[in-house]
Amino acid sequence: MLEMKSIRADDFAGYLEIQFPVKVRLHQSYQILQLNLLIVDEDHRDKGIGSMVMNRIIQYSEINLLDVVVTPTDHFGSRLRRLKKFYKRFGFVRFRSNSYSMIRYCEF
Repeated sequence: MLEMKSIRADDFAGYLEIQFPVKVRLHQSYQILQLNLLIVDEDHRDKGIGSMVMNRIIQYSEINLLDVVVTPTDHFGSRLRRLKKFYKRFGFVRFRSNSYSMIRYCEF
């Protein structure tokens, strides 16, 4: 098992790409983990892979005491409404009233 406390965010994203048929881009700045990209390969969609990856990202964020920020977009083929619903299932809320971003606050 990967030691999540000692790995950088971009290296963790690379690890996820090896473990799952996804493209992931993560960036850490101070106590914020920015999820810039999470795309499940087309042939593997609707099989729970995005949820598995999201659970790993949340686990990584909790171990490293990071809040996670995401800005859902429909630029990669998914519907915006579906993405927002997906992220809400993982505890994300609207970041600011005038923002499209969502945040999941670290629970520790």
